Amino acid sequence: MEDQTYMLRDQLAGALLEFANTPLDKKTAQRIAEQALTNVSFENEQLAHKGLNWFAKELVKRLSL
Repeated sequence: MEDQTYMLRDQLAGALLEFANTPLDKKTAQRIAEQALTNVSFENEQLAHKGLNWFAKELVKRLSL
């Protein structure tokens, strides 16, 4: 992973920790974020427009966190 990807992973993990309805530890949040980012196109206009917090909230809903 390059530095920018680590930064995005950490930001997404932080958002997951903030928005999750169940307790998550930092390592689990980072693992989920890392996996989710492997499936994301950074050229996706919807994601670019909505942002990481929106993406984190969608992950929380879809994964029932």
